[in-house]
This record gives sequence, C-alpha cells and structure tokens, in this order.
Amino acid sequence: MDNSNQSESVPLVYFDLSQETLTSSVVSFSNNRQSFTLVGGENSSARFSNFSQNDAKQTKSVDREGKTKKLKKSLLMMVPSILDWFLEDPEESVGQCTKIKCSSADMYAATRCYRRKVKKPMGFTEAVLNKYSLDDFRVHFRMSRGTFEKLLKVLAKRGENLFFRTHGGGRPPVPMETSVMLALWYMVTTESLSKIGNRFGVTGSTTFRCVRILIQALTGDLYNELICWPDSDEQLQMQDGFRHLQGLPNVVGVINSLHLPVRTPSDAPENYRNKSGRTSIILQAVCNNKLKIIDCFSQCPGQMDNYDVLQVSDLYQKMQDSSKSVIPEGSYLLADETYPLLPWILTPYSEYGNITSSHKLFNNIHKDTKGVIDTMFRVLLTRFHRLRYLDMDLDFAYKFVSGACVVYNHCVVSGEPCIVDNIPMKTDVNGRSVLIRDDMSASVSRVQIMQRLSMQRGTH
Repeated sequence: MDNSNQSESVPLVYFDLSQETLTSSVVSFSNNRQSFTLVGGENSSARFSNFSQNDAKQTKSVDREGKTKKLKKSLLMMVPSILDWFLEDPEESVGQCTKIKCSSADMYAATRCYRRKVKKPMGFTEAVLNKYSLDDFRVHFRMSRGTFEKLLKVLAKRGENLFFRTHGGGRPPVPMETSVMLALWYMVTTESLSKIGNRFGVTGSTTFRCVRILIQALTGDLYNELICWPDSDEQLQMQDGFRHLQGLPNVVGVINSLHLPVRTPSDAPENYRNKSGRTSIILQAVCNNKLKIIDCFSQCPGQMDNYDVLQVSDLYQKMQDSSKSVIPEGSYLLADETYPLLPWILTPYSEYGNITSSHKLFNNIHKDTKGVIDTMFRVLLTRFHRLRYLDMDLDFAYKFVSGACVVYNHCVVSGEPCIVDNIPMKTDVNGRSVLIRDDMSASVSRVQIMQRLSMQRGTH
C-alpha cells in the first residue's frame, strides 16, 4: 500500500491555526501501525510509528457517520505544546502552513511522548533552603541540618547505585541533596506531589521518583543497620533505664501496634477496615527506654487485632524457636491487655472482679512504664505527617512506613529532640477478638514482681 492510500485510511485531525479549533473526520482503520505527516511549510514534516491500533481506538472521539466534534478536552489543551514539538519555529511556520493534518491517534501519541516545557521556579534549594536558619531547617524537615547531612552521607554510601546513575541524555538528573530534601519534604508534610515538585522546580512524577528512590535506599541494608535487636550489653543498659522509670525489673522493651489510615484499596477493602470503620494498615513496634525502635513490622491489614499481628511477625517466630530467641530468659516486653501473658510478654491485670491495692499498684506502674511506646508513636506521627493518612497504594505504603521508621531511628541516634503534637492515635482499635489463656509460668512471675513492688512501696 502506498503512502497516499495509507494517509486516507486513518482518522484525520485538522488544526486550523486561524480559528484555534480542533475537529476530526472519520475513516476506517486498515492496518495495525499508523503514521502521520505534517502538511505545508519548510521543515514541518515528520513521521511517528510504533503506535498500535488498539491504543488509537481508545483515543478516537468521533462517531462513525462522519460527523465532526471536538477531541478530549485534555488533548485539546495540549495542542499548542504539540505544535511547538511539530514545528521547529512555529511563529515563522504559521505564515506558510495554516493547517496541520495528522491522525487523531498520532496526535494522542504525540501527547504521550512529548514532555511539556513547564516553567517552574529554579534554584529553590540553593536560594531558599540553604539559607534557612538552623531553627527554620528543623521546623521544615523535622531534623537539624547536621542530622540531615549525616543521613546524606549514609545514603551516599549505602545507596550509591540508586542516587548516582549514569546520565543517558535528556534532562539532567536531580542532584542527590535536592532529591533527598524533596523526598523528606514529602514524608514530613501532607502537600501534594505537584505542589512539592513546583517548589523544587521538578514535575510531580519526578517528585514521586525521588521519594521512591529514598524509600528503596532506606529499606535496604540501612534498615537492618538502624532497626536491629540490641545485644546483651545493650539489653542490660535498657533494663537499668526502665528500672529507673518506675521500678519494673528486667524490662527490655515495650510493644504495641498503631493503626495508620490508608487509602481504601480496590482489592478486598473489607480486610483493611478496622472496628472504627476506617481502612488502615498496622504498624507493630518495639521500642526501648530512649524511644528508639528496636523492632517493627508493618505488613498487616487493619482488620487484624494485636495478637494476630504478633503471631505473624518475625519477632514471634524467633521467640518460638529457642535457638533464635532474642529475649533472654527472665526478661520480657511490656504490653497492654490486648496481648497474651507470655514468658516474654508482661501484661497488666484485668481490672474487673476482686483486685487488691497491690494489683492496682502494679497496673499503675505498668501503665506508666508502657507509656514510653505511646510517646514514641506520637513523636513518629509528629515528625512524619504523611503517616496520618497514606494516600498511596498498599505495597508502597508498607515500604513507606518502614522507611519512616528508619529515618526516625536516625534522628533518635543523632540526638534530635522528641517533639510531640497533641494528636489522636489509634492503637487498641480492634481490642482482643478471642479470650487467650495466660501462660502459667508467666502468671507466677507476674505475681512475684507484684509482691516485690508492693514491698518496695509499702502497699499490702
């Protein structure tokens, strides 16, 4: 088939530069690959191929009786940009070519492959961020400039393959410092991708690419380095730290779960709806007396209760195998009543029936000590506002939560102050779904601890 016949076998789109209207006439498709030709004017012809007929059918916006009507509004809005791409010098070519003829499919294809030249403010990092005072920098990034520079050095070493890629042409890559700043801005605020991109002089898609690269770097080797179980010497220090709080002995951490609201998934949304009626995912975390996260697990939907999350976590699997146990015998984690009483988990007494003053004293001490993890969750949500509503797909949401925990621990290790907003938290949303029998040996240990505390406080 010659070129003249091929040009008559595709829908034609006429863009009249004098009237600024876009109309089309219909002819039938006869082949799977289409091309277009720009008519008139010097240097104003081009060809476009590798565009399938199926894609063309989806973009066709004209009827089969030959009536004309406007194409999609989004396509029409992009026509001036497409013309800039078609014609090397549109202003000079207008006098020579008043009409451009191409297929509607090819016009749409051009919109997909052409990157619009959007004017954005440049130099935001150099002109604004680098001139922030120390206090202003901490307010905007929830960390000091020194802590940020430490994180930058760690990422440069751990994520070299992610941040330093060979430039294969096109637009220059975003510098690493700007990329990390941009991604952190996304994590600590609730601004949209396009708004953040406009600040830093990039597009919304580039913004999300920077966020994705940072999360990938955080959840790699750096995750295992900053979120790890303490060794025996560190556990002894943690026991001393918890003992100095309220007097509870042998405590190596506090465990609890936090519900993080997430965009309703299209697949099985009922599995993510908790008892409060909101869709969420669950972050189970263990922290020490200094608010550092020593274990976290964020792979469960909001419908599950705390005990169910515990059973599928890596921590529980390790504790079931004595050879992999990370908590020494005689030590334990503090947890609320939604968890079972186990040899390595200490829960309070149920406050119903006949409880003595000793039981009440134990519960009060337990509650005050366990409050460490509530403070940790509040600091986490204060530092990363994005966690208050995860408007993203589930797979990335799970990774995002883990990445936020890594940056949080980096701030704790660097000595950042723990600023807390007065925000509501959803921890024990689902309660306990089934009655769990307490471990007998753990019950004996709890009684001994209660009696020891009663003797120390002079309560009977």
